[in-house]
Amino acid sequence: MKVIVFTRKDSACGVACAVIAKQAFGEDVKVVLESPENIDSTFIDVFNIQTYYDTDDEKDVYDVYNSDELYSQDRIFVVDLFLKEDLLHRIGRNPVVNRKFAIYDCHSDAIKNGVGHYLFNDVRRKDRLDRLTSSANIFYENLVKKGLLTENTKLNELVEIVRTYETGDATSPLLQEKARDFEALYSAVGDKEFFKILQDKVSTEQNSKIEFSAKEKALIEKHKNSQEPNEE
Repeated sequence: MKVIVFTRKDSACGVACAVIAKQAFGEDVKVVLESPENIDSTFIDVFNIQTYYDTDDEKDVYDVYNSDELYSQDRIFVVDLFLKEDLLHRIGRNPVVNRKFAIYDCHSDAIKNGVGHYLFNDVRRKDRLDRLTSSANIFYENLVKKGLLTENTKLNELVEIVRTYETGDATSPLLQEKARDFEALYSAVGDKEFFKILQDKVSTEQNSKIEFSAKEKALIEKHKNSQEPNEE
């Protein structure tokens, strides 16, 4: 199975989504990290989407997908990001493309822009327990539901850590503290190193909890201390 996942760069949630994608699809997945501002243009560039206008009515836009990169994909996911209505509409009316495509997002802007109106997308603020959720949770739930990923203890905990940090859920103080450490470690090492750390953690002893190494704990504490105001 050939899969491409577009997810948010400069975001711990985006990195977690990349890790989840790797757990589901292994080496078959290509992950593209992008910003909300550039996702539409990057999507168009990756798939070489050429836009043409009907000669009788310039408002009638249609696309020619010249890229084998698109037609060779089995699945296309946009996670923790969303495409604008114009591009979504064009995808929606192309049955070859939309049957392999989905957006999974939790941001209010996506909801306001009507991204969830397309049946191939899952865009919402809350989970089935009526709690505020994260894009990582939505992505994970859909992959498990579609039989594309087998859930395990570490992945369950990973998405709960992300959800807790993203939503500020204070239900579990222990989980909240872990979520703060999770974000501190991400801030200390950046996208690429954090991806490697998470990928290593969820790839081994999958029925155990996520634990930080002594080196990681030191980085977490160093980052936390750097954020404290200096006393004069």
